[in-house]
Amino acid sequence: DLSCIGTGSALENGISVPMCLETCSVGGTMKLLPPKRIAVVGSFLLKTQTKFDANVDLAVEIPEECLWRRDNLNHSYTVKRAVYLAYLAGHLKRRRDLFAEVKYVLLDSNPLRPCLHLKSGDCVLRIHPIIPEGVLKLVKLWPSKNNVRREKLFKKGKPKTENLV
Repeated sequence: DLSCIGTGSALENGISVPMCLETCSVGGTMKLLPPKRIAVVGSFLLKTQTKFDANVDLAVEIPEECLWRRDNLNHSYTVKRAVYLAYLAGHLKRRRDLFAEVKYVLLDSNPLRPCLHLKSGDCVLRIHPIIPEGVLKLVKLWPSKNNVRREKLFKKGKPKTENLV
C-alpha cells in the first residue's frame, strides 16, 4: 500500500524508504518483483575510472508490472522508485556475508534520486533503479508539462491564500 509512504516510512520488513517528499501521496498498491535486467553502467564500464578502488554503477530495471502508465503524475514514479530501492535494500541486507555496508546515498545531492550504496571490501556498488523503455512517454516529462495535480497536493481543493492587496 503506497498511501502512507513519506519521510521515515518503512516497508513491512522494517527497511526504511528513502523518501523526501512529505506531501506526496500516491495511493494504490505496487507489486514488488525481482528486477528484469541488471547492467553495468558508468565509468567502470567505460574504463575511465579515476580512483584505484572499484566503484561500479549498476542500472537495475524495475519490472513493467510494478509501474502504471500514469506514474509521471504527482511524483508517483519518484515514490515507486524509492519503494523499489527499499525492496532491494531489504534483500541485500540479509546477505551480510556479501556486503559490509548497505545504505542510501543521494545521486548528485538530489533528494529525488536516491541510490543504494553497497560496500564489500574495497569494492563499492551503486544501484540505480531505472524504468524500461516506453513505459512513460518522454513528451510527458518535458519541463513545459505540468505533472503535479492540485487536487492531489491539497486534499480539500484550492489552497488558502491571503489577500495581499
